[in-house]
This record gives sequence, structure tokens and C-alpha cells, in this order.
Amino acid sequence: MARLGVNAATLVVGALLWSSFAKADPITVNAAPGPGGTPVTTIVNAMVSPIAFAGQSESGFILTGSGVGTPPDVPGRFSSNTISVGSSAAGQEILVWFTEQNLTNTSGLPLVVTSGLTANLLFDAKATLSTYLDPTNGVAPPTGTPLATQDFTAHGAQSFTTVIPSPTGTYSLQELYVITALAPDESTNLTIDLLATPIPEPSSLALLGTGLLGLALFLFKRKRSATRLVM
Repeated sequence: MARLGVNAATLVVGALLWSSFAKADPITVNAAPGPGGTPVTTIVNAMVSPIAFAGQSESGFILTGSGVGTPPDVPGRFSSNTISVGSSAAGQEILVWFTEQNLTNTSGLPLVVTSGLTANLLFDAKATLSTYLDPTNGVAPPTGTPLATQDFTAHGAQSFTTVIPSPTGTYSLQELYVITALAPDESTNLTIDLLATPIPEPSSLALLGTGLLGLALFLFKRKRSATRLVM
């Protein structure tokens, strides 16, 4: 009977894991030359996480990248890890953005969004990294609420926390890279990590504190009883 229960639990967990992949949110990657350039090119079109591409040529740039979302983790975590750019001519500029769509926040609470912006490698180039939350569930930046932005001319990392009202319906998270080549042999490697979580309710925090206090009291009494038995 116990073995049957374990097997049933295993089947349930397996079903949940399969469901999480089946409901994966689509990720799209777009690129376009800097101001005055040609229209937008879609590099990855609404594919299920994780996504990856390599050797994509765009206006003299060679792009390689990957992106990972974590649905059905509500209201969402999204990482474009990483975007690498190279083999461009001096003075050229390119925009690359990753979008994760169909995120929801069923809690109805404001969201705390943490944006991690990192330049892992920046050689003969400069970059601006930005994050957005689009309440219309769109893909083209900047179509939503700006969350964070940072300019990089050398290696470095920045982390920003932004509190925004709870989106209604589905929304998207966007991660935007604007990269300018300063020499023909420039190369970059950049990452952006986003984590959106609801603000904890005071009642939930109080309940958690009460539970931890009760657990500590239980362990204390158990240890005390064990000590008496030994004596």
C-alpha cells in the first residue's frame, strides 16, 4: 500500500512537470540596426523555452544567444543568457531584444521586479541594457513600463529593483540590448536576468512567522524530552 502511494505521488509529480513544460511561455528574439536602419528582423519567433541561436548575421553583426523562461512560475522569471556579438564594423549599432509573453499575476498584488544587467565581455564596444514590462503582452520595445537601464563601456554588473502595480491579464517581459561597435574587431558578451514576484501580504508573513515559531518550540520540547530520557 505504501509503495502504491509512492508510485501515485511520483505519477502526480511527473504530470505536473510535464504540464509545466506544456504550458511554457513563448520567447521571441528580434534585431534591428540602429536609428535609420532597415526594418526589424525576427531571429526566433515565439518558441518554447529554452531557446538558442548561433551565427545569426544581422547588418554586419554576428549574433549568438539563448533565453530561458520559467513558467508556470507566476508571475515570471526570464533570463537572456547570453547575447554575444562580434565581427562588426566601427560605428555600427544594433538593437537586440528578447521577449517572454503570456505571463500572469493572479495574486493581484504589486510586483517587485529585479533586473540584473551584466557586461561579461565588452571589447571595442559600448552597450546599453534595459528591461521593460509590457501590460499589453507585446514584443516590440519600448512598449511598456521601463524597469531599469544601464550603460556599459567595460565589464560590470548592476542590479535594480522596481515596484510596479499589478498587471491585469497577460503581460510580457522584455530585455533590450543596444550595442555600438567602436572598432571593426569588437566583441561582446552580455546577460540580463529578470525576476518578478508579488509583494508578500502582511498576513502571509505573520502566518509564516507563527509557523516557524511553532516549529522551533516543537524542536525545543523534543530535545528537552530526549535529554530527560537519557538522564
